[in-house]
Amino acid sequence: MITRLTIISLVFFLLAPLSSSLMAQDSDASGSFKVNVELPVPWVDYHKKRAARQKEETRSSGKRPARTSFHPGHWHGFYFHFSNLATSSMKINQFSEIELHDGRSYGWSLNGLQASTALNRSKSLLVVTGVGYDWNKYRFSDGISIQSIAGTSQIVPNNSDVLTSIIKTQYITIPLMLDWQFNSFRHKKTFLALGVQGNFNTRSLSRIHYRNGFGEILRQDINSLHFRFFRPDMIVQFGVGKICFHTTFALQSMFKGGKGPEMHPISFGIRLIPFE
Repeated sequence: MITRLTIISLVFFLLAPLSSSLMAQDSDASGSFKVNVELPVPWVDYHKKRAARQKEETRSSGKRPARTSFHPGHWHGFYFHFSNLATSSMKINQFSEIELHDGRSYGWSLNGLQASTALNRSKSLLVVTGVGYDWNKYRFSDGISIQSIAGTSQIVPNNSDVLTSIIKTQYITIPLMLDWQFNSFRHKKTFLALGVQGNFNTRSLSRIHYRNGFGEILRQDINSLHFRFFRPDMIVQFGVGKICFHTTFALQSMFKGGKGPEMHPISFGIRLIPFE
Protein backbone atom coordinates (compact mmCIF):
# COMPACT_ATOMS: atom_id res chain seq x y z
CA MET A 1 0.00 0.00 0.00
CA ILE A 2 1.39 3.33 -1.12
CA THR A 3 1.45 5.88 1.63
CA ARG A 4 1.57 9.68 1.37
CA LEU A 5 5.23 9.72 2.48
CA THR A 6 6.17 7.38 -0.36
CA ILE A 7 4.57 9.71 -2.98
CA ILE A 8 6.37 12.81 -1.61
CA SER A 9 9.71 10.97 -1.64
CA LEU A 10 9.20 9.91 -5.28
CA VAL A 11 8.37 13.43 -6.46
CA PHE A 12 11.42 14.86 -4.68
CA PHE A 13 13.62 12.20 -6.24
CA LEU A 14 12.41 13.11 -9.78
CA LEU A 15 12.67 16.93 -9.42
CA ALA A 16 16.06 17.09 -7.72
CA PRO A 17 18.22 16.52 -10.86
CA LEU A 18 16.16 19.05 -12.90
CA SER A 19 16.53 21.77 -10.29
CA SER A 20 20.27 21.24 -10.03
CA SER A 21 20.71 21.58 -13.79
CA LEU A 22 18.82 24.89 -13.96
CA MET A 23 20.42 26.53 -10.92
CA ALA A 24 24.09 27.30 -10.43
CA GLN A 25 24.70 28.32 -6.89
CA ASP A 26 27.47 30.92 -6.52
CA SER A 27 27.97 31.92 -2.97
CA ASP A 28 29.35 35.40 -2.28
CA ALA A 29 30.68 36.97 0.88
CA SER A 30 27.21 37.55 2.27
CA GLY A 31 26.24 33.94 1.68
CA SER A 32 23.47 34.73 -0.88
CA PHE A 33 22.86 32.64 -3.95
CA LYS A 34 22.52 33.68 -7.65
CA VAL A 35 20.55 31.88 -10.31
CA ASN A 36 21.99 32.06 -13.85
CA VAL A 37 19.63 30.99 -16.58
CA GLU A 38 20.62 31.56 -20.25
CA LEU A 39 17.83 31.47 -22.82
CA PRO A 40 18.62 31.41 -26.56
CA VAL A 41 17.55 34.51 -28.58
CA PRO A 42 17.85 33.42 -32.21
CA TRP A 43 16.70 36.72 -33.83
CA VAL A 44 19.44 38.74 -32.09
CA ASP A 45 22.12 36.40 -33.42
CA TYR A 46 20.56 36.56 -36.89
CA HIS A 47 20.71 40.38 -37.11
CA LYS A 48 24.25 40.47 -35.76
CA LYS A 49 25.40 37.97 -38.37
CA ARG A 50 23.53 39.83 -41.11
CA ALA A 51 25.13 43.18 -40.20
CA ALA A 52 28.58 41.59 -40.12
CA ARG A 53 27.98 39.95 -43.50
CA GLN A 54 26.86 43.24 -45.11
CA LYS A 55 29.87 45.04 -43.68
CA GLU A 56 32.18 42.39 -45.08
CA GLU A 57 30.51 42.55 -48.52
CA THR A 58 30.85 46.35 -48.61
CA ARG A 59 34.54 46.13 -47.65
CA SER A 60 35.30 43.45 -50.26
CA SER A 61 33.43 45.22 -53.10
CA GLY A 62 35.09 48.57 -52.43
CA LYS A 63 31.80 50.47 -52.77
CA ARG A 64 31.01 53.29 -50.40
CA PRO A 65 27.68 53.17 -48.57
CA ALA A 66 24.87 55.30 -50.01
CA ARG A 67 24.60 58.85 -48.78
CA THR A 68 21.63 59.92 -46.76
CA SER A 69 22.32 63.67 -46.75
CA PHE A 70 20.38 66.03 -49.01
CA HIS A 71 21.60 68.76 -51.35
CA PRO A 72 21.49 72.34 -49.97
CA GLY A 73 19.68 73.60 -53.09
CA HIS A 74 19.88 73.63 -56.88
CA TRP A 75 19.84 77.34 -57.71
CA HIS A 76 23.53 78.10 -58.11
CA GLY A 77 25.30 77.19 -61.33
CA PHE A 78 25.70 78.20 -64.97
CA TYR A 79 22.58 77.76 -67.12
CA PHE A 80 21.86 77.92 -70.84
CA HIS A 81 18.31 78.46 -72.08
CA PHE A 82 16.27 79.22 -75.16
CA SER A 83 14.45 82.54 -74.92
CA ASN A 84 11.01 83.22 -76.30
CA LEU A 85 8.02 85.53 -75.93
CA ALA A 86 4.45 84.56 -75.08
CA THR A 87 1.06 86.14 -74.66
CA SER A 88 -0.60 86.57 -71.27
CA SER A 89 -2.38 83.22 -71.87
CA MET A 90 1.04 81.51 -72.36
CA LYS A 91 0.71 81.11 -76.14
CA ILE A 92 4.32 81.06 -77.28
CA ASN A 93 5.33 83.24 -80.24
CA GLN A 94 1.77 83.78 -81.43
CA PHE A 95 1.47 87.49 -82.15
CA SER A 96 -0.38 89.12 -85.00
CA GLU A 97 2.29 91.65 -86.04
CA ILE A 98 5.58 90.20 -84.89
CA GLU A 99 7.40 86.88 -85.03
CA LEU A 100 10.45 85.78 -83.07
CA HIS A 101 13.24 83.74 -84.63
CA ASP A 102 13.18 80.79 -82.21
CA GLY A 103 16.49 79.21 -83.20
CA ARG A 104 18.48 82.42 -82.73
CA SER A 105 16.91 83.62 -79.49
CA TYR A 106 18.73 82.33 -76.44
CA GLY A 107 20.32 83.37 -73.15
CA TRP A 108 22.37 82.29 -70.18
CA SER A 109 22.27 82.70 -66.42
CA LEU A 110 25.08 82.86 -63.89
CA ASN A 111 23.76 82.14 -60.39
CA GLY A 112 26.71 82.55 -58.06
CA LEU A 113 25.19 83.17 -54.64
CA GLN A 114 22.82 80.82 -52.82
CA ALA A 115 21.39 80.50 -49.33
CA SER A 116 18.97 77.89 -48.01
CA THR A 117 17.29 76.77 -44.81
CA ALA A 118 15.59 73.46 -44.01
CA LEU A 119 11.93 73.25 -43.02
CA ASN A 120 12.06 69.70 -41.65
CA ARG A 121 14.47 67.54 -39.67
CA SER A 122 15.54 65.39 -42.64
CA LYS A 123 16.41 68.50 -44.72
CA SER A 124 14.40 67.24 -47.68
CA LEU A 125 12.26 70.41 -47.82
CA LEU A 126 14.17 73.68 -48.21
CA VAL A 127 13.58 77.38 -48.76
CA VAL A 128 16.19 78.59 -51.28
CA THR A 129 17.19 82.11 -52.33
CA GLY A 130 20.24 83.74 -53.90
CA VAL A 131 21.51 86.29 -56.40
CA GLY A 132 22.17 85.73 -60.10
CA TYR A 133 22.73 87.43 -63.44
CA ASP A 134 20.56 86.80 -66.51
CA TRP A 135 21.32 87.71 -70.15
CA ASN A 136 18.90 87.25 -73.08
CA LYS A 137 18.88 87.89 -76.82
CA TYR A 138 15.68 88.10 -78.86
CA ARG A 139 16.03 88.08 -82.65
CA PHE A 140 12.99 88.97 -84.74
CA SER A 141 12.20 87.80 -88.24
CA ASP A 142 13.35 89.84 -91.21
CA GLY A 143 11.51 93.12 -91.77
CA ILE A 144 10.17 93.30 -88.18
CA SER A 145 11.47 95.49 -85.37
CA ILE A 146 10.45 97.18 -82.11
CA GLN A 147 11.34 100.87 -81.95
CA SER A 148 10.74 103.77 -79.60
CA ILE A 149 8.28 106.09 -81.32
CA ALA A 150 6.57 109.06 -79.65
CA GLY A 151 7.45 107.90 -76.14
CA THR A 152 6.27 104.29 -76.56
CA SER A 153 7.80 101.05 -77.78
CA GLN A 154 5.97 100.10 -80.97
CA ILE A 155 6.11 97.19 -83.39
CA VAL A 156 7.19 98.20 -86.91
CA PRO A 157 6.20 95.30 -89.22
CA ASN A 158 6.82 94.61 -92.89
CA ASN A 159 9.69 97.05 -93.36
CA SER A 160 11.78 95.75 -96.24
CA ASP A 161 14.66 98.05 -95.30
CA VAL A 162 15.16 96.24 -91.98
CA LEU A 163 17.61 93.37 -92.41
CA THR A 164 17.95 92.19 -88.79
CA SER A 165 16.47 93.35 -85.49
CA ILE A 166 17.77 92.21 -82.09
CA ILE A 167 16.91 93.10 -78.50
CA LYS A 168 19.27 92.21 -75.64
CA THR A 169 18.37 92.42 -71.96
CA GLN A 170 20.32 92.06 -68.72
CA TYR A 171 18.83 91.44 -65.28
CA ILE A 172 19.88 90.88 -61.70
CA THR A 173 17.76 87.98 -60.42
CA ILE A 174 16.71 87.06 -56.86
CA PRO A 175 14.64 83.87 -56.42
CA LEU A 176 12.52 82.52 -53.57
CA MET A 177 11.84 78.81 -54.06
CA LEU A 178 10.55 75.79 -52.18
CA ASP A 179 12.91 72.88 -52.96
CA TRP A 180 11.61 69.35 -52.32
CA GLN A 181 14.05 66.42 -52.54
CA PHE A 182 13.41 62.71 -52.33
CA ASN A 183 15.25 59.47 -53.08
CA SER A 184 14.79 57.74 -56.40
CA PHE A 185 16.42 54.84 -58.22
CA ARG A 186 20.03 53.92 -57.31
CA HIS A 187 20.09 56.29 -54.32
CA LYS A 188 20.09 59.43 -56.50
CA LYS A 189 18.20 62.50 -55.36
CA THR A 190 15.21 63.65 -57.38
CA PHE A 191 14.14 67.23 -56.77
CA LEU A 192 11.39 69.68 -57.68
CA ALA A 193 11.64 73.39 -56.92
CA LEU A 194 8.83 75.95 -57.36
CA GLY A 195 8.78 79.65 -56.61
CA VAL A 196 9.03 83.20 -57.85
CA GLN A 197 11.97 85.18 -59.17
CA GLY A 198 12.46 88.93 -59.08
CA ASN A 199 14.19 90.45 -62.12
CA PHE A 200 15.81 93.89 -61.88
CA ASN A 201 16.63 95.39 -65.26
CA THR A 202 20.17 96.78 -65.48
CA ARG A 203 20.60 97.31 -69.22
CA SER A 204 18.81 96.84 -72.52
CA LEU A 205 20.05 97.17 -76.07
CA SER A 206 18.14 97.55 -79.33
CA ARG A 207 20.15 96.83 -82.48
CA ILE A 208 18.65 97.29 -85.95
CA HIS A 209 20.55 96.56 -89.13
CA TYR A 210 18.88 98.29 -92.05
CA ARG A 211 19.68 99.91 -95.39
CA ASN A 212 18.85 103.24 -96.95
CA GLY A 213 19.94 105.23 -99.97
CA PHE A 214 23.50 105.48 -98.67
CA GLY A 215 24.00 101.76 -97.93
CA GLU A 216 23.64 99.52 -94.88
CA ILE A 217 23.54 101.07 -91.41
CA LEU A 218 23.73 99.51 -87.96
CA ARG A 219 21.72 101.42 -85.38
CA GLN A 220 22.14 100.68 -81.67
CA ASP A 221 20.10 102.28 -78.88
CA ILE A 222 20.85 101.63 -75.21
CA ASN A 223 17.92 101.70 -72.78
CA SER A 224 15.72 103.32 -75.40
CA LEU A 225 12.85 100.85 -75.06
CA HIS A 226 10.44 101.09 -72.14
CA PHE A 227 11.24 97.96 -70.14
CA ARG A 228 10.02 97.48 -66.59
CA PHE A 229 12.69 97.99 -63.97
CA PHE A 230 11.22 95.15 -61.88
CA ARG A 231 9.45 92.09 -63.27
CA PRO A 232 8.32 88.99 -61.33
CA ASP A 233 8.66 85.55 -62.90
CA MET A 234 7.40 82.11 -62.04
CA ILE A 235 10.29 79.63 -61.82
CA VAL A 236 10.34 75.82 -61.94
CA GLN A 237 13.36 73.54 -61.53
CA PHE A 238 13.42 69.75 -61.64
CA GLY A 239 15.96 67.00 -62.19
CA VAL A 240 17.89 64.01 -60.87
CA GLY A 241 21.32 64.19 -59.26
CA LYS A 242 23.36 66.97 -60.88
CA ILE A 243 21.06 67.23 -63.92
CA CYS A 244 18.80 70.27 -63.52
CA PHE A 245 16.18 71.57 -65.97
CA HIS A 246 15.03 75.14 -65.62
CA THR A 247 12.06 77.14 -66.91
CA THR A 248 10.68 80.62 -66.20
CA PHE A 249 7.58 82.54 -67.23
CA ALA A 250 7.09 86.29 -66.70
CA LEU A 251 4.00 87.18 -64.69
CA GLN A 252 4.04 90.67 -66.21
CA SER A 253 4.84 92.08 -69.64
CA MET A 254 8.47 93.01 -70.30
CA PHE A 255 7.32 96.54 -71.23
CA LYS A 256 5.75 99.06 -68.90
CA GLY A 257 1.96 99.31 -68.89
CA GLY A 258 0.78 101.38 -71.86
CA LYS A 259 4.36 101.82 -73.09
CA GLY A 260 4.70 98.77 -75.31
CA PRO A 261 3.15 95.54 -76.60
CA GLU A 262 2.00 92.82 -74.21
CA MET A 263 4.90 90.35 -74.31
CA HIS A 264 5.86 87.90 -71.54
CA PRO A 265 9.38 86.43 -71.65
CA ILE A 266 9.56 82.66 -71.25
CA SER A 267 12.62 80.39 -71.19
CA PHE A 268 13.51 76.70 -71.21
CA GLY A 269 17.01 75.54 -70.33
CA ILE A 270 19.42 73.27 -68.51
CA ARG A 271 22.21 73.74 -66.00
CA LEU A 272 25.56 73.14 -67.67
CA ILE A 273 27.89 73.70 -64.70
CA PRO A 274 26.75 73.13 -61.08
CA PHE A 275 28.57 75.08 -58.38
CA GLU A 276 29.23 72.66 -55.52
